[in-house]
Amino acid sequence: KNNLKQKLFCQMNILKQKYLALKPKQLINSFSSLSNYFFLGSKIIFLFESFIVKFYIFTKNLVKKSVMENLKEIVSKFKIADEINEVKPLGEGLINDTFKVFVKGDENPKYVLQRINNAIFQDVEMLQDNIEKVTNHIRKKLIAKNENDIERKTLNFIRTKDDMKFYFDGSKYWRLMKFISDSYTYQAVTPEYSYTAGLAFGEFQSMLSDIDDCLGETIPSFHNIELRLRQLRDAVDNDAVGRAKE
Repeated sequence: KNNLKQKLFCQMNILKQKYLALKPKQLINSFSSLSNYFFLGSKIIFLFESFIVKFYIFTKNLVKKSVMENLKEIVSKFKIADEINEVKPLGEGLINDTFKVFVKGDENPKYVLQRINNAIFQDVEMLQDNIEKVTNHIRKKLIAKNENDIERKTLNFIRTKDDMKFYFDGSKYWRLMKFISDSYTYQAVTPEYSYTAGLAFGEFQSMLSDIDDCLGETIPSFHNIELRLRQLRDAVDNDAVGRAKE
């Protein structure tokens, strides 16, 4: 170690003597050369960073294009006569992946494509069968009431070319429905929106009170009100985060 220190010390002294021996003009030229090297190095770094950014954008656009083409291919599996223009993400759903489908000659979306989360809804056939039964029942009741604009008040699913209620691509499940224009999804929870949602849910339950079709249970106990009330009472009794008095 001592020998290494001595060698380094000697080298530093030699460099020091060389720079001290330089005349002012030579010293300036020496520093100028160093500056050029630093400038060249920073320029190389800048060009490399620019390349990385451009490569990232190019790759991102390439992946996006590939995904869109794949989604267009999936839409083509359903019974529609329209030529698909593009497919874009829709909404902020937490369970399923939802996309709006645009067709040639129309600036507004015409269909909604949705990837069903089969990790949660493990029996997709039961799920779609339930939706069809519920939708048909509500549609019949609206027709009996002589309601207007029924197409906007019920979901309208489109079957695949194989007359299936959903399309399975080998790993994922997809469904297609008509897009309901001039409709909104509110993300904020306010007293006003909560009241309106409660009215809509109450009307929905009322219309299904006389349904004769047998519906399957897609998620066990998910809509078990007695269980949910018991869980709520237990949460209040335990008061894990001290909010019961609020």
